[in-house]
Amino acid sequence: MNYSKCVFVDCFHSLSLHAHLQDSVTCSVIANIWLKNPANCPVNGYRSLAEMYIVKVLCTCRRWDDVRPFLDSCPGLSESARDSMVQKVAAYRRKLEQEEGDCIEVLESRSTDSDKTDHSTSVSALGQIHAISGNYFSFISNLFSITLH
Repeated sequence: MNYSKCVFVDCFHSLSLHAHLQDSVTCSVIANIWLKNPANCPVNGYRSLAEMYIVKVLCTCRRWDDVRPFLDSCPGLSESARDSMVQKVAAYRRKLEQEEGDCIEVLESRSTDSDKTDHSTSVSALGQIHAISGNYFSFISNLFSITLH
């Protein structure tokens, strides 16, 4: 295995670990340093690392406006790859906002059904909101078809 591939694997695992720990600052440093280096552009997996950063950090933190500038700073991505990723993130955002809107409507309709909202009803509806936003990774990783090896 060549040196570039070893460094890529280390970056990939480090990014995954720090994203799991919700350390977005370290994730940003890892992704930005490695992806902005023109010497890394031909490394197999370059796009996967960019996609992982978008999925596990930018989408998780709902930093929608940072997606395009981040992609534009990656010299190893073609314009069509950037456009494709931006479209997938936009589709995910619309779906997420629609699902959250639906949960809010359910919560509001339950509160208008009775003058006195039962605490368990509110907790149940809030649990639905949490469950939906917790499913972001599987949904968006399917959009990007990330292969984690």
